[in-house]
Amino acid sequence: MKYLGTAFDQIPPNVRSATVVSVPTDLASSSEALDQWYNQLYTRRFMKSLKHKFIYKSQQFPGKIEMSQFDRIKTWREFDNTFTVQVTGFASADEYYQQGSAKYFIDGIRINTLIINAINDPFLQQASYPVINCEKHHYVYLEMPRYGGHVGFWFPSYQESYAESRVMQFIKQFD
Repeated sequence: MKYLGTAFDQIPPNVRSATVVSVPTDLASSSEALDQWYNQLYTRRFMKSLKHKFIYKSQQFPGKIEMSQFDRIKTWREFDNTFTVQVTGFASADEYYQQGSAKYFIDGIRINTLIINAINDPFLQQASYPVINCEKHHYVYLEMPRYGGHVGFWFPSYQESYAESRVMQFIKQFD
């Protein structure tokens, strides 16, 4: 979404629409959501998978990533202030959140774009539902189904998930 909102004059003409599902348009609030008690199991599992990836990256790029602090990290903000800034070059988590959060770039989007963020997504807080940005936007459509969780939208009796069906329906409108 940031790309669509900042590089609108460079988007190839054959890209006529875009969709995003369960997108944290506000990175700061999603970082806070990941630290909530109800996300702890997921957060620990995700951190563990990231540790392996960062160990590999630290071996690929010696001296660029300081792994000795990894096991002391307790929150996503700490992770972003320690590791995200090391690999991205941002000065702080706040700078990363400001420059990476899609909600700040929605106004620049000039191709039809669908955002599907379920109301019950445990990783999204109110700030990641950019209702005001999308209300009168000519190209960006925000859908907030009541259920769907984080990239879930699965119903046992259907062959494909709601998100898959809706994304295909949206894209086909602009073929």
